[in-house]
Amino acid sequence: MTTFLCPLLGNGVIVMLERYYALPSTADRIRALWLGPAIERYAAWLAERRISGARGRGCIAVLIQFNCFAQAHGVRDWNSLLEQVAPFIASRMRRQRRSRDRHELQTRTSQFRVPVEQLLRLVIAGYVGTVRRSPWPFSTIAPHFPDYLRDERGLRWPSIGGYAGHLRALQRYLAGAGVEKLSQLTPRLISGFLTAHARHVRGHQVVRCAGNLRVFLRYLHRERILPKDLSRSVPRGRVYQSAAVPRAIPWTDVERAVIA
Repeated sequence: MTTFLCPLLGNGVIVMLERYYALPSTADRIRALWLGPAIERYAAWLAERRISGARGRGCIAVLIQFNCFAQAHGVRDWNSLLEQVAPFIASRMRRQRRSRDRHELQTRTSQFRVPVEQLLRLVIAGYVGTVRRSPWPFSTIAPHFPDYLRDERGLRWPSIGGYAGHLRALQRYLAGAGVEKLSQLTPRLISGFLTAHARHVRGHQVVRCAGNLRVFLRYLHRERILPKDLSRSVPRGRVYQSAAVPRAIPWTDVERAVIA
């Protein structure tokens, strides 16, 4: 039997819809929905993780659509609600433009599936869903690194998630280079990784990746996973505010401006 864990408003749920909606009337309309109390709790969950306003409103908008879909199909209890997850996502995808790009289709599907399953995992005991969570990079070698970031460095989830993304990129690079153990890591490999990573991200992301990598390497040395502290081999770069401004205007643009 499904157990509903979400308490009603006024019994300890922190009011967080106002964090994402400036108008109280908008928040009140969401609370009046059948899934209103659950969405309220989900908003608090998002706020705890410092999810931005735009992203939070996007997730909540999906849940509002899910609420309307479920009620339109006569759902009155939580057991029946679980059966509507797959049909809801299918109905949303039919409204999307057709695309042959597999990655784009997966991304669009996740935009609907992830908020719904996050909500259901939050408020229904034992619900797992189908969202696949990628394992933490280097979890078999340094399983307590996320705990170190949270407990010793005092980082919140958005920052910790940034570490995961950069370290996952490092893991892919090392696998492609045939490196099976972190003990094989060298300054040359580190430099090669940052050079390759810079081709796919913006300048400030490269600087942030380098900073995260230094923290990770210092941790590995402290835990005696690496015999040497390789953090000093990570180059330090700078991103200037006007770096993207071109040094000169192409002659074709000058001619176009003069003719106009």
